[in-house]
Order: sequence, then structure tokens, then C-alpha cells
Amino acid sequence: MRVAVFGAGTMGAVHAAAWARIDDVDLAAVVGRSPSRARELAARFGVPAFTDPVAVLDDASIDAVDLTVPTALHRDLAIAALERGKHVLCETPLAPSVPDVDAMIEAAHRARRNLQVAQLVRLAQPNVEVRDLVRAGALGRPLVVSCERLWPGLDALDDPDDHHGDALDEVALFDLDWLLWCFGLPDAVAAHASATSGARVDHVVVVLEVGGVRAFVEASLRLPASFPFRLATRVVCEDDTVEWSVRFVADGQPEVIVSRHPRRGAGETRSPRGPDPYLAECRHFARVVRGEADPGLLDPAGARDGLRIVAAARASLNGGGARVPLRVM
Repeated sequence: MRVAVFGAGTMGAVHAAAWARIDDVDLAAVVGRSPSRARELAARFGVPAFTDPVAVLDDASIDAVDLTVPTALHRDLAIAALERGKHVLCETPLAPSVPDVDAMIEAAHRARRNLQVAQLVRLAQPNVEVRDLVRAGALGRPLVVSCERLWPGLDALDDPDDHHGDALDEVALFDLDWLLWCFGLPDAVAAHASATSGARVDHVVVVLEVGGVRAFVEASLRLPASFPFRLATRVVCEDDTVEWSVRFVADGQPEVIVSRHPRRGAGETRSPRGPDPYLAECRHFARVVRGEADPGLLDPAGARDGLRIVAAARASLNGGGARVPLRVM
């Protein structure tokens, strides 16, 4: 399988490195908006660099494209690739809106090609381990879930060249997807943002009602550069409490801690070293294309539901934190 990476930024480099490590997959090209960045990244892997996406989309020898470009470009590039018979792996957020996702899904159905979403949380070892425990009933009935994803992105807030979204669609969405994967679609959503948040939400708490479970997601891109990027999830159940956390230290390496605290007896804490989730998602996509893996794991329907929750959270913010039922859409 021959794959072209669209995007020569940080995530494009991460994905290109992952593809280079997978047997039976050839990294065919790098496409970037900046000629210098595209050439630099392509040179690292000995592949051609392009700034014109059509040149790569029209190359019949390329089987799949991996989109790591800004979210606003996802829909058009994905549909163009699918219409040319290529499979598509797309970074999150899948698209700016639910209608955009619907158009991408329809294009994949028409082309009979795979559209997959790089839902990293569904392949990261702590997320998978905690979900398995919860869904197996090993902890008793879940009561409260709290997630935090705190990114030191304050300097980017005033950067006119920063193309990223906000704390809802670029930060909270990862934990919202994990909650969907673990518990299903919530009944209602409410959200509360910092007083400094305008149209671009910089620090937010989202509250989800999922049956008898209450889930709280705190997400921020307002923290200063000195604040360590931190992720964590805690699930409080009737019998046990389990939590995991990831903290990125100065050298960029993650410190992962998973702990379980039973109602009776001593707790345990471990620092597992799971597989690289970026490599895992690329490898899973390749296996889906070859018909060897379940396409449901990274299916765009889950990404669509995540964007539905984001839209409900925005409606809640516009309504002063009001509870917004999540109706069938």
C-alpha cells in the first residue's frame, strides 16, 4: 500500500514517521502548503514533496492519503481523494461541522472506500485498559467520570497564523470521543467557559449526562508555556476507582501512571509503557484497507457524534450554561 501524507507540520511529521515504520506500506509523498517545510519533511524519508494536492490525488499509484492539514481543509481534500478511489485517514477533528462529516461519509459510501478517523484515544494503552475494566463490570457500576486535558497553548491564542480551533474541538473532543466509546451517546450536555472566552473558547468544562453517569471534561489551551501538558481520567465506581494520567516532561516524553483503588484492600499504581498510539492508528488503518481489521474502531460515525456533542456544548455556552438535550440528528 502506498500512502501520501498531506500536511508538513508537527502532526504530518509524526504520521510520516509512523508510516515509515510499517511493513508493506510505502510512504509515497508529502504534500504541504509551505514548499520549504514540505521539502524538509519529504527529504527525511526520501520521498517527493508537493505543494499541489491535485498532482498527488491524480496519481493512480497512491492507494491512500493521510490528512493532517488544518480542519477547514479536511472535507474538500477527503472527498476529492475518495472520488479518485483512494482510502482516507483523517486527523481529528474530522471536519468543522456535522453536515461536513455527512458529506464525507456519503462520498466514502459512493466510492466504496474506507474513511477512517485518527481517534488516538481508542488506541492509547491507558484509555483502552480503563475502558475494558469499566465495560467488563470489573469496577462495579460507574458513577462519576472526570477528564482533564490541559494544554499550554496560551501563546497561540493571539497568533494570527495559528489555524487550530479552540478548547472544545481541538482539546475536549478527544475525551468526548473516549466517553462516547466507553458509555455511548449522552442524554444531555452543558458547558461552562472562562470569562475570557469569546467565539474561540479557551478554557471550558463540559458536563455530560449518560444514563446514571455524570461525566466532567475540563479542557484548556489557555495555560502558559511553563505549564506541563497534562491528561488524566478518573472513573469512580461503586466498588473501585481507577484513574490514569499522562504528563509530558521537558524532553517531550510522556510519564504514564495508571492506578486502581478498590473499595477494600490496597491500591496499585503502575507506569505502563504501551505501544506508540500514532503508530497503532496508522497500522490499524492499513489493516482496515487490507480487510484485516474492524473498520468500526475508527469509523467516522463516532467522530460525527463527537461533533454533535461539541455543537451542543456551544449551544449551552450561548445559553448561559443551560442543559441541552442531545436529540437525534
